[in-house]
Amino acid sequence: MTADHTWTWDSAGDPTLDDLGNWANFDNDGTADARTHNTANEIESRTYGAQPRTVTYDVAGNLETLQESASNAGWQFTYDYRNRLIMVEHTDDLTELPEPDWTLTAEYFYDAGNRRIKKDLTTGNDVVYLYDGWQCAEEREVDGGTWEMRRQYVYGGQYIDEPVLFDKDTDDDEDIDVSYWYLHDTNYNVVALADNAGSTGALLVRALRPDHLHQRIRHGQHPRDRERLRQHPRIPRPAV
Repeated sequence: MTADHTWTWDSAGDPTLDDLGNWANFDNDGTADARTHNTANEIESRTYGAQPRTVTYDVAGNLETLQESASNAGWQFTYDYRNRLIMVEHTDDLTELPEPDWTLTAEYFYDAGNRRIKKDLTTGNDVVYLYDGWQCAEEREVDGGTWEMRRQYVYGGQYIDEPVLFDKDTDDDEDIDVSYWYLHDTNYNVVALADNAGSTGALLVRALRPDHLHQRIRHGQHPRDRERLRQHPRIPRPAV
């Protein structure tokens, strides 16, 4: 498994949390990442390394802009009337006047059932999402004009939205190359992920305490939550 971020935890295996369970301090890929939060549990201020990073929200509480670097490059997120993410744009200077020069990077589309059905990217492959009822069963990416399978999800029948297995094609040949299993406690909270590492067998990826998993999902503080929680709002996916 190859993670896109490395996190450093305290002696109990957790980030430093404030009294409400928000992430206050953690080691983000070798850089100190500190945040403070307001009464709505929104990030009020953030310091990445020695540099402050601005974060703004709209009146509905959606993340609106996010400073990416000390040079004021950043992102803007646009939502529809149902507070669903529909567009992501990037600029090299958030402070540019009269307004930043935005470049479109991604657009998102939904069906009448409130399910995300497509992600259009200006760089990289577009993605479509196929469902079984309200559960996403497969993701496909366009390759040479053909939509090809890249990720599949399997659910159990013991509980509502019980994720069991996540399969991934890593080399774009439509064959499953790696599988990840969701491990649950007796309340069906996801407490760990395991993968098949060939001859080494099952590998424990990361154990999650249910209360901290809840806080991470509730406040959107996983590195991919801004996008992922609107796609699969109840299901954590390995960062691979």
